[in-house]
Amino acid sequence: MNYLKTLSLTALSILISIGSGWAQVSVKGVVKDNVNLPVPFANVAMYSAANSGLLRYGTITDLDGNYEIKNVSGEKYLVVVSFMGFKDVKDTLDIGREGMNPYLINYSLEPDEKLLDAATVQDSRVKIQNDKTSYSILPSDIKSSRNALDLTTIVPQIIYDPINDKISSANGKNVKILVNGLNANEIELKTIRPEQIARIEHYDIPPARYAEFGSVINIITKVREDGIAAGINLSTAFNTGFGNEMAYFKYNKGRNQIALDYSLYHRNYNNTEQEISYDYLFNQTRMQRFQASKTAFGYDDNYINLTYSNQKENDYALKIKLSPNFMTRHSESLSQIDYLEGSDSESRNGTDKQKASVFGPIADLYLWKQLKNKQELAINIVGTGFLTSNDYSKKEYGTDGALILEDDMLEKNRKISLIGEANYTAEIKNGRFNAGYSIETNRLTSNVDNSFENVEYTTSFLKNYIYSEYSGKKGNFSYKASLGLSNINRETYTQTFNDWIFRPSAILGYNLGKAGMLTFQYKRYSSEPAIAELSNNKVYVTDHIIRQGNPDLKHSISNELNLDWSLQAKFLDLKLSTYFRHTDNPINRYFTQGEEFIVLAAENGIYSNTYGAMYSGTIKPFANNLFSLRFNGQVLKTDLSSTQAGSYSHLYTPLWYQLIFQYKNWTAQYQGNLVGKYLSGPYLSTNENQSNINVRYSKNNLTIFASCYWFMTKSKYRTTTIPESLVKYSSFNWINDNKSMIVVGLSYNLFKGKKYDEKASKLQNSDRDTGMF
Repeated sequence: MNYLKTLSLTALSILISIGSGWAQVSVKGVVKDNVNLPVPFANVAMYSAANSGLLRYGTITDLDGNYEIKNVSGEKYLVVVSFMGFKDVKDTLDIGREGMNPYLINYSLEPDEKLLDAATVQDSRVKIQNDKTSYSILPSDIKSSRNALDLTTIVPQIIYDPINDKISSANGKNVKILVNGLNANEIELKTIRPEQIARIEHYDIPPARYAEFGSVINIITKVREDGIAAGINLSTAFNTGFGNEMAYFKYNKGRNQIALDYSLYHRNYNNTEQEISYDYLFNQTRMQRFQASKTAFGYDDNYINLTYSNQKENDYALKIKLSPNFMTRHSESLSQIDYLEGSDSESRNGTDKQKASVFGPIADLYLWKQLKNKQELAINIVGTGFLTSNDYSKKEYGTDGALILEDDMLEKNRKISLIGEANYTAEIKNGRFNAGYSIETNRLTSNVDNSFENVEYTTSFLKNYIYSEYSGKKGNFSYKASLGLSNINRETYTQTFNDWIFRPSAILGYNLGKAGMLTFQYKRYSSEPAIAELSNNKVYVTDHIIRQGNPDLKHSISNELNLDWSLQAKFLDLKLSTYFRHTDNPINRYFTQGEEFIVLAAENGIYSNTYGAMYSGTIKPFANNLFSLRFNGQVLKTDLSSTQAGSYSHLYTPLWYQLIFQYKNWTAQYQGNLVGKYLSGPYLSTNENQSNINVRYSKNNLTIFASCYWFMTKSKYRTTTIPESLVKYSSFNWINDNKSMIVVGLSYNLFKGKKYDEKASKLQNSDRDTGMF
């Protein structure tokens, strides 16, 4: 009996000792690069040594390069550590033999020189394709950025305006912002922490469904987090009414996410000045007007987004967003006016007052479904309403106090719009095919009570658009072709308009290897007049000049050619583009002679040609991010022909540049520009001048910063008419409030939870035309 008891205890002891030797353990460590910097989001995979095709465990590193794999069972493994632009590291690990727990193993990654030499991936981790360029995010980028909006500046063709927290394209066109392919804006980018981002895709040549945009930027997130995320971004001036404030909250649980964000853009300037002059003939008499004004103006833009999303990986995604946005505007001017009529002169005092408000609720529904055989279907429906009020008053008095000119206008608009789109995508042999249909309809009812009439009028718009697109690659060649057809039906106060517009585009790219990428593009598109331009409203500009809408406007048609060359080298990212655009019936504002007044209104010109070159790039003279110079500019000539102002040509040569210094947790930037004058109808207008300094310090989730906007200067704006204009007009205004304006702020992000993958989405639509005159 004792013998059996002893034998049992001995066997049990052996089993316990064997079990403890092969118990589940944890494997952890740090992944760094060749200069000892952490590598975030590197893949750490553990394969069975007996079957290298069998993945047993895996994870990705965090922002500091740390990784940990828990509950690893005892056996022999092949460990593979990988990340874009680096050589894979392979290691064997025998769990259980040494009796350790945890296993502490660090890895160092070496750059892959073959990839660097091929100019596809390098220090900036840039990958060029025929229609887009992808930028992977460096650890130094993450360390020096507060959010995704800051990170957009790694794209040389994107211009970031820190004063208004907005981005624009170097080609002067609007930028479409996406997050994982889904409609977004600058506000949403501020809710995304930099460590969440895997890469940024910039489309110089937008896909068919974004044909009306100049470029597209798509933020691809690495993961979405299951838990709670919250944050604030505050930016306030010391000595004037200036503030950009934002707060957000997100809660993720399983397949569900609820998000709420609120942003306020506040301005209240009390010391702005403007000098305006008019010179024209009226009834064969020369009229001259010189006006010096002091103005106080401001606005409060309130943006609210409540979002619910539900998704299942590789199956479906549903997103519902409600946005009850509202804005207010106000301005008040006091003017000294010298008025000359022939040889007679008089002095006047003038006042201008305006108050406006907009309430614009939006409901956005998005649904994506994965089908069989790599097919996808996406549906997007957006409903928008606008209630606007615009109250304007203008009065001018003689030196004796007598009222000479009085103009009052009260405009109230009600607009409702609906946009729907369905898109089908399929992966086929050697290529990708997608086709879609969209419909956009809106109706505006406007009540106007002005000095000329009291009227109610209605404008309606309906556009049907069908498109298809195929893209593929063969050898060093890549290509994309799309066909689109639009039917536009519009009813205004005076006309009914119906037309068909053919919208083809073609892209051909060739990979030159070390010499970069060469891309040729052709596209045809239309530009629709804004609803306010179709209005029947009128207001006085001077005694003899009125500004009014034009219900007879037609759309313009443009044909555009581009030849682009992109190069990525160790210390230089460079893109050069040659450009030609021919536009029939271009829409611009002109002065024309009416029956009783000279009329300032939007009109269709005969044609315009714009041609020249655009350039952008980043120079990094050091192996790290200690210093970089980013620049973009244009050399474009525009030839304009119109019945209203004859023919005119102008050369536009703006340049924007940014100096960036980064050291550990500190970032310092200077942003400046060389102002250019651009031609728009009979007007030559300058870009806004820039001279901005920003210094910020980031530590973990907290960033504090101080900025000086318009350093040693103030914001200035100039406009003059071309010599052929019926009215010779010039304007120069400046804002004294923002001279060397000091702004301080902080950004703080809080997160607690775990991570899981997020499926990218495909469609995005919006209506932002309030119709306000």
